[in-house]
Amino acid sequence: MQDNSACAVATVRFKTGREANRLVAGLPHLARLAMLAQDAGIRELFVQISGGGTAGAFTRAECARVAQNVALNESVAPDGTPSLPAAIVDKAASSWRVVRATGKAGDGLVSRWINRPVSHAISWLVLFIPGARPVHATLVAALLGLAMIAALFMGGAQGPVWGALLYQAASVVDGVDGEMARATQRSSAFGAALDTSVDAVTNIMFFAGLTFNLWQRGSGAVAWAGGLAIGEFAIGLMLLTWYNRKKGGPFSFDLLKTHYRSAYVRGPSSVVAQSLSYIISRDFYAFGFMVMILLGWAEAVVIVFAISATIWIVALAGAIPAAMRRL
Repeated sequence: MQDNSACAVATVRFKTGREANRLVAGLPHLARLAMLAQDAGIRELFVQISGGGTAGAFTRAECARVAQNVALNESVAPDGTPSLPAAIVDKAASSWRVVRATGKAGDGLVSRWINRPVSHAISWLVLFIPGARPVHATLVAALLGLAMIAALFMGGAQGPVWGALLYQAASVVDGVDGEMARATQRSSAFGAALDTSVDAVTNIMFFAGLTFNLWQRGSGAVAWAGGLAIGEFAIGLMLLTWYNRKKGGPFSFDLLKTHYRSAYVRGPSSVVAQSLSYIISRDFYAFGFMVMILLGWAEAVVIVFAISATIWIVALAGAIPAAMRRL
């Protein structure tokens, strides 16, 4: 069994320097091994490169970032120094395995079965690009949101179709930045806040753009319903912003999920709470509204949104006072 004491040592061997420096899900192979070694309690890692190469400057910098408590030593290891456990070597060898592990336990049904497989494939590819960072994926999601807005405001009869497709694409890409951050240990409060802000703006602009498009094409009554829903959504965003500031954390949409899941943990109520937590997830309604619009039900989307926004406001009104009492 691997010694997990503070003085534990191990050896890792590479055939070439290129093997030590190659990216595995966005981290140099050696850095990923060092990170996992640190988790296993290893504090000194002897690095043996038989081909005469060396760990590059970027690889060493990444080792220092993700494995601060592991000392790298490129000298010859003392006799009897054990090799890194096979489980660590295997875990660090596959980019796909690392990316697959970046899903979230709270993923909704659409995210788990539709969005994640696509976003995982995108993350897997992007993480082979040197210098790729989570913020780049956030910016791509923002650009998709801008294209969506243009399609809805200027696209005429086909605007809702292109807008819905771009909205779903932004929802998929929205998962990539988080996957990249978790795979490369680059999660940050700023990144989370930027991601949530892009989500919020994209959400409200989708419904604003769809409402404007329908109003422009003569659906006045539906446009009034959409305008009311947008106002409710804006009020909900302000309430969430106020609550998150009081809590002292970054802006998040997760209040309703966490409140109602914790309030109803048994019986039929728990099933209802769990179902509602899935339905109010962005992945669910982005995909569902895309399907409805492709079927020609754009006006129905606005009506459903108006009803949902009203329910959302009522649910927030019940959750925020209870959440404030727990602070």
